[in-house]
Amino acid sequence: MNWGHKIAIVYGLFVAFMIGMLIMSMNYDNDLVTEDYYAKELAYQDKIDAGQNLAQADFDVEVKMVDGKLKLLFDRLPAVHTVSGEVKFYKPDNEKMDETHPIIMEANSNEMEISSKGKQGRYKVQVTFELEGKSFYKEQELVL
Repeated sequence: MNWGHKIAIVYGLFVAFMIGMLIMSMNYDNDLVTEDYYAKELAYQDKIDAGQNLAQADFDVEVKMVDGKLKLLFDRLPAVHTVSGEVKFYKPDNEKMDETHPIIMEANSNEMEISSKGKQGRYKVQVTFELEGKSFYKEQELVL
């Protein structure tokens, strides 16, 4: 075999390798990339402000697991309160397992429970709510 054949074989192997890499990259699952990245980036300052509002507030939100359920405990809320918002289970490595639940509390209650049945792995629990016209935000990582 002369040197011309060797160059052709090396070139052919390189082309086959590049085509294989192209096919692999097209089949790659990119859940860690959000669809509307730029819009979310612009809204991120609102989330930072809401987190600072919670840090400066006279009350707190506690997120914990009790008997297989996620329990939200709103400590020291004002006596007359109407909390509206949502709780999002965000799983960074699998977008299909994300869930959003509205915050629904009984009258004169400061807690809410959400079943975590069927959820496993690491989640970021993102609590976003409004109270008396002001936005609040808390994020906590949990392993379910």
